[in-house]
Amino acid sequence: MQAKEVRYISALPTRDEVAENPVLLFSDHLPFLFNAHDLTVVSWNVLDPNLPSGYEPYKETSDQVNQRRLRILESLERICEANHGVDLILLQESSWLGEDLFIEVKECVWHE
Repeated sequence: MQAKEVRYISALPTRDEVAENPVLLFSDHLPFLFNAHDLTVVSWNVLDPNLPSGYEPYKETSDQVNQRRLRILESLERICEANHGVDLILLQESSWLGEDLFIEVKECVWHE
């Protein structure tokens, strides 16, 4: 019997959990909110599907990548609507998302 995989960060799914249920995968990093001077900032590495990740050797299908893109966009919209006064959202590994998806995220600044 294979040993159960260790969970290193409680808020992120394990490789085994992602392999069983790909909808759990957003990124191998958590977004975080912080204040810098007079700005409220969210920073998030959204995991480029073409780069190595903490979920290796798991690989997403193109359909799973497209579904994850939509989940990330919905998450960004919820961040903007949550009334945390977010002034700036910084995304890393985000060029794969496509700038056209950010048109729907109102009153937020996109920077890569």
